Amino acid sequence: MMGADVDCRAAQGAYVTPASEASMLQQVLGLPQPWHVVAVQEASGGTVLTVRIESRSPSRGLFGRRSQPPLRRQLRWEHLPLAGRRCQLVVGLREGETLPAAPWVGEHVDGYTRALNRWLVDALIAGATLEQLALLLGLPYADLWRFKFRLDQSKGEAVPAATAHAMPTPPTGARAALPGPHAPVWAELLHGRVPLEVRSLSLRLLLSKLQREARLHGDTDLHTHAATQLHQYFARNAAALGFEAAQVSTWHAPQPAHVAAPHRPPPTVAATPNSGLDAAVPDVSDPVWMALLHGQRDLEVRTFGLKLLLARLRAQIVQIRDDDARMIKLVELHRYFDRNRAHLGHEIGQLQRWRRH
Repeated sequence: MMGADVDCRAAQGAYVTPASEASMLQQVLGLPQPWHVVAVQEASGGTVLTVRIESRSPSRGLFGRRSQPPLRRQLRWEHLPLAGRRCQLVVGLREGETLPAAPWVGEHVDGYTRALNRWLVDALIAGATLEQLALLLGLPYADLWRFKFRLDQSKGEAVPAATAHAMPTPPTGARAALPGPHAPVWAELLHGRVPLEVRSLSLRLLLSKLQREARLHGDTDLHTHAATQLHQYFARNAAALGFEAAQVSTWHAPQPAHVAAPHRPPPTVAATPNSGLDAAVPDVSDPVWMALLHGQRDLEVRTFGLKLLLARLRAQIVQIRDDDARMIKLVELHRYFDRNRAHLGHEIGQLQRWRRH
């Protein structure tokens, strides 16, 4: 993943920049004064564009020449593609300089600019897969996997641009009591019949995924299972979802007798982890997969094909030191579960129980 400091000495003097191209990129990136494009470099056969950005000091030194202190630090971020090419920004900082809160600046832990970060979040919410994003942007799959993993573990610090507006203050006082797992409000929320204002980015991703899946099929048991997943997520993250839980509790409050209760299908037997196609495979970004690969969890395997695959991957993972290679093995294991979920209900059930505890 990008985002680490770049060696200033190695980067200086390694770029050749046509003035016309630098001027064009200056406008495209929207760089304010005193920030300028000072160099551009093409790599990987012209498929990767590296743009170097620095500030220009107005001070003048001896004989009227500009006196520029040396670079103390350089940061590199992935940015939105430019002209069909993968774009990386290298920003040089001098002593005492700070970065502006601009779209072309990134968060140190992400390795992506704010503009690319918001674009990825919106794409994930819209249903794009990591494989599609990697193909579209030309980014390593492992980097995108780690990015999504951090989103899934986040507590709502980041908010997509589409939702970054003034939000009302949540109710004060004691924490609202969460409705039970079989309360009608969870099914109503799953089908989008009640408006939920979401501050937590991880909840927004989960809710978007479950609602999208619910629209694709009419199986009542699967809907019941998805509604139960929503309740479990709220219960596990109650401390971080106070704003959203307060809204859910308000909808769950008893309604006046003259108000008809929302229609709810007759109760059915909830789908269990051992119910074949009804078993929900944890997302590829869930930590349970890495724990399974490293043998940190003891999985009772009834399928011979999975026994062979798991034994092979575990033998390989102990020899691998590269993070990208580890991610490839993890994805291979996840895809096996996803393709064979009809026969792996017993094993998937164990994965789900690990996630709940």
